[in-house]
Amino acid sequence: MWKMQNKNIKFLIIAICVLVIFLLGWFSNLFFQSKQNNDSKLLVIRENSPEYKYINPLLLNDNFGSSFPQYVNLKKSIEDYISNAINKNNAQSVSMYFRDLNTGKWTGVGENEPYVPSSMLKVGVLIAYFKVAEKDSSILDKKLLYTPKNNPLQFYKPTHLLTPGYHTVRDLIQQMIVESDNDAFNTLSHEYPEEISNVFSALKILYPSESPDDFLSASVYSRLFRTLYNGTYLSHANSEEALKLLTYTSFNKGLVAGVASSTIVAHKFGEHSVFEDGILSDRELHDCGIVYYPQKPYFLCVMTKGKNFANLEKIISDISKIVFTYIN
Repeated sequence: MWKMQNKNIKFLIIAICVLVIFLLGWFSNLFFQSKQNNDSKLLVIRENSPEYKYINPLLLNDNFGSSFPQYVNLKKSIEDYISNAINKNNAQSVSMYFRDLNTGKWTGVGENEPYVPSSMLKVGVLIAYFKVAEKDSSILDKKLLYTPKNNPLQFYKPTHLLTPGYHTVRDLIQQMIVESDNDAFNTLSHEYPEEISNVFSALKILYPSESPDDFLSASVYSRLFRTLYNGTYLSHANSEEALKLLTYTSFNKGLVAGVASSTIVAHKFGEHSVFEDGILSDRELHDCGIVYYPQKPYFLCVMTKGKNFANLEKIISDISKIVFTYIN
């Protein structure tokens, strides 16, 4: 009897050991697969500048697989709003990307859908010139020839134009950002095309010349503002100066219209119209930037496509208000 009990105990011990080994292997495999899945959703962007041999500054990183339960209700509210706007034919498509700039937690609706960014690319030009100025500050005082032209496809025209003639780069940058002046943009773009291209390349953003019309999403566009906020591409002083300039953007019918009047917003809007045989085919209107909510600054980007700019303005401002109210 004792020998029989001994054998049973040994068998039980062996069975337990086998089970433990199996469970350890199963959990290890699960952990490894989970880690692989998480790693595949990580994006790390470094400067990769040939100028440095021993450092490679981190510009930003992302975890596309993150899920933040505190924003479930916000996401649902915006999804319902967008669905209603589309059902009423006020828009063809609407995308939104929200990110808490202090924690990095985010949510979005169609945040990876591509649109035509148009004037929002002017932020890249702004960054490029400030980058050049870090090596040679005199570049901002250099004078370039500015020739204002009639831009028939531009709906939101500058309220103030510079006089034709030579103006400093500093004044042209201000005109390009504050008034969204396409002529100032063209003048600046032709002067340092390689440096401008380098900005988009460094942040892994497709440049217009190598992309189809719809090529930039709300989530990818956030990289321009996030590197400014984090001070990771430009010096802290130049990042501060760039964002300060963006707070003077004259367009106030999008993000700005959805927040309290005392709230500072550093942002850039973009518009795009398509005409086929003289008939309006579709329009796009976007507004993206940083809302400096006290102690809780956040990035918000709303991109829209439809037929009527007034409807698209309201959609952007309404979504801005939904987010602002939620944060409050």
